[in-house]
Amino acid sequence: MDDVPSTLSQARIAQSLVKAAITKHNDRYENVFLKAVAAGAMLSFGGLLSEVLSAGAGGLTQSNPGIVKVLGGFVFPVGLVMSVHVDT
Repeated sequence: MDDVPSTLSQARIAQSLVKAAITKHNDRYENVFLKAVAAGAMLSFGGLLSEVLSAGAGGLTQSNPGIVKVLGGFVFPVGLVMSVHVDT
C-alpha cells in the first residue's frame, strides 16, 4: 500500500481557502443577498420545526419533559445543516 496521506497538506488547505475566498469576493451583490435570505429561511425552518415539536408533544411533555427538550435540540440544527449543504 502506498504511503500517500489521506488528508491535504497545510499549504493545499490554505490555497483552497484563498481560492474560495476570492470566488466569494467576486460574487455579485444580488447573489449574496439572495443566499443570505435563503440561509435565513432555512435557519428559521429549523427553529420552527423545533417549536412545532415542542408544542405538539403535550402528552409527552407531561410524562417525560426531558425527552421533548432533547428531541427539540436534535431538530433545531436541521436549518443549519440545510444551509451548509446548499452552500449558501
